[in-house]
Amino acid sequence: MGYVAARGDTNAADQRALVTCYTSAEGLALADVLYDHRDGLTISQIADTAQVRGAAIVVIPAQSQLAGAYTRLAYELEQHGIRCVLIGTAASKPVQPGRITTSSTQAAAEVASL
Repeated sequence: MGYVAARGDTNAADQRALVTCYTSAEGLALADVLYDHRDGLTISQIADTAQVRGAAIVVIPAQSQLAGAYTRLAYELEQHGIRCVLIGTAASKPVQPGRITTSSTQAAAEVASL
């Protein structure tokens, strides 16, 4: 199952294309795409939907707001035997002076691309 969260049609189409390209390249059948038009579905709602729809994998674009909660979503999905994959790259956020930070979204995206 793919997940697309965008408030604009162009952004949604770009995310859908990214999810479709990934699943095709991996030899996966994309049976369903969950559209979150307001980017407001909760982790529990997405996990429940994936379980009800019989998803084995949920593909999340890094551009979605949900990507920031990737670790928590992956944990929830794993409780149901569903794998979560983060694809693409997120827009970088400015780093506050004097602080070194590692983006969990970037780290997860790097792991997914291996």
